[in-house]
Amino acid sequence: MDNPGAANNILVAVSASSDPTAGWTGFAIDSDTDNQQWADFPMFGLDADAVYVTANMFPVQQGGNFEINVLTIPKADLLAATPTVANATLIENQVAIGFSPHPAVDFGPSDGRAPLLSADPNGGNTLTRTDVLGAGAANATLSASTTINV
Repeated sequence: MDNPGAANNILVAVSASSDPTAGWTGFAIDSDTDNQQWADFPMFGLDADAVYVTANMFPVQQGGNFEINVLTIPKADLLAATPTVANATLIENQVAIGFSPHPAVDFGPSDGRAPLLSADPNGGNTLTRTDVLGAGAANATLSASTTINV
């Protein structure tokens, strides 16, 4: 993230090779399309289909409630000869998926979904699970959230 406390970007970079000194391609992706909120506490995950970044979104001005934004970037786009974020999807203004959702890191084969898990913001004994669907292409979506008692 850049510019904390004001409208900001999610920063993503891809190395040109397995040698980290061989160069990088970087992207600054708007964290909030109307710039009324700023992203904080980013969480990162990945799987065979995509890279995922979630962020707690707080109002730039005082007052108001926080929301969650979920950024998905198809992994194939990042691994292309010329990396791109043209098919990235920013799913904004989510309130039902919990506080600080954590995308999973999954090195297994594609199963078409990526779980996000978040804890009860009130310190209770539940988790909220929401799946990202169709993240291997543009226009990823979120499933309905479910509660898991722990």
